[in-house]
Amino acid sequence: MQLASGESARGVIFDIDHFSVHDGPGIRAAVYFKGCPLRCVWCHSPESQASEPEPLRIKDVKGSVEAVAFYQKALNLTLGMTGMNEDGTYEHASLMSDGYVVLCVAEDDMSSAEIPIGKRPVMSFNCYGLGAREAVDQAYNVLSKDARDTMGNPNGPTSWPWNEYCFSLVDKFGVYWWIAM
Repeated sequence: MQLASGESARGVIFDIDHFSVHDGPGIRAAVYFKGCPLRCVWCHSPESQASEPEPLRIKDVKGSVEAVAFYQKALNLTLGMTGMNEDGTYEHASLMSDGYVVLCVAEDDMSSAEIPIGKRPVMSFNCYGLGAREAVDQAYNVLSKDARDTMGNPNGPTSWPWNEYCFSLVDKFGVYWWIAM
């Protein structure tokens, strides 16, 4: 973004809500940035206050052991620090890329199967900049297996005006993904 002064503005995107209806009439896309200097008592997303990028956290996943292997394969991630529950599921599993934690998965006793097909779950992850069509294809080939909703991408990634090669879907764990080159 170019400021009036001619300088470039940069920010870390915290979340993109593609179907925002909460703050007034109509449907809109809302882009949320990290680094808010305010510390409002009523803040609905205090995790957005830190300005540094943080790993994505998937919670409420039923089947965390399968989910960890699934996301490792889809996004070429390696397993980092883990903590196990007594039943052998993950209390916490860090997934890493190039030595950095990029995704964390945790088991919960809530079943993500309760989310109706076609409805977006609360969790939404945007992975942008995978760098090559092959990486986007690999992510689609893995994440689309038994997906709840391919969001209009039943034949795989495609070109859109805002990105030359991308897709979105709700995976078998009920997590919404938008993945782009």
